[in-house]
Formats: sequence, structure tokens, C-alpha cells
Amino acid sequence: MPDAFCKGCGEVIVEKTNDPVGERKPCPKCGSLNREYHVKIEEKIIAINGIGLKAHHGPKGQPYLESYDGPDLQHKTGKLVHKVRIIDRQNDKYLETVQDYNKTDQNIHRCEGPLSKHTGHGNAKLKKKSNYENTSHT
Repeated sequence: MPDAFCKGCGEVIVEKTNDPVGERKPCPKCGSLNREYHVKIEEKIIAINGIGLKAHHGPKGQPYLESYDGPDLQHKTGKLVHKVRIIDRQNDKYLETVQDYNKTDQNIHRCEGPLSKHTGHGNAKLKKKSNYENTSHT
């Protein structure tokens, strides 16, 4: 319930905020029927950002190092999660962790190991050829 004050003298008034003006009791200190209401509204905003990088030895070819740390949409649940992924081709390492933003110490998913053994997952899955690719173009 918001705080009500007499607009004439500032005295705290205890009354319902939806009482019609004609049914208000006068201020016990100054007799005024004018009121001022103080309402506190709070909103919490959380900014979430991420960072990614790709490191190349030259202008061509795959990056030898890729990294991402930030928000990602989990397709199974539609929830926003925190993802960390490191693909280190030079040292044959792969790491991916997915955590719930509400429970920062709880891993939803963790995968770590040699990159050469990480096949059939995510972007490494074999893609079906589209009808366009399966037909000859002459």
C-alpha cells in the first residue's frame, strides 16, 4: 500500500487509497482533505553479453582457435543459457559447458576432450543433402 501524506502539512495519513474524496476524513493536524501519495516502483534489469574470437595464422583456412563465452538459446527448452566453447585445432582440444543462468554452479552440459574425437555433434553432424544438391544440373 502506498504511503499517504496530507498535502497541506505533510502528516502521515492512514486511509485506503481508493476512498472517494467526499468520504475522506480531514487531516487530524490541519484539517486538509488533499493527499499526496508516495509509491515506490522497482524493476531489476540484468544485462547479459558475451564475447567470441577466431584466431587465424593467415587469410585462408579454418581458424586454429575459436572461443565463445556468453548467452545462447538452448533449443530443447527454449531457455537462455550461459555457454562456454573453446575449439583449439592447434592442440586438438575441445571444451563446451552449458550452465543455467539461474543456477550458475549447475552444469546442464559439459563436453571436454580431443577435438579429433568430437564428431557427430552440433555443427560436426553430417548434413543431409538438399533436393537441389541431389539432382544433376545440366
